[in-house]
Amino acid sequence: MTGHPDRVNSVGFSPDGRTVVTAGTDKTVRLWDTDEEAVADRICAVTQPRITEAQWANYLPGIPYTPPCS
Repeated sequence: MTGHPDRVNSVGFSPDGRTVVTAGTDKTVRLWDTDEEAVADRICAVTQPRITEAQWANYLPGIPYTPPCS
């Protein structure tokens, strides 16, 4: 898990299993969303500009162009 600069000493799950909470020795608490679709939607909402077909071909040669954000 990124975000804690040192050890994580506590981990817990929400009752619905959609959130993980971690506590570190740095005296911080972090919440992690485990709903992949919700996380992908948030990433796509703030990621600009979208990857172009030319960029895709450059960085992912041989893989058909299927950008993750529609």
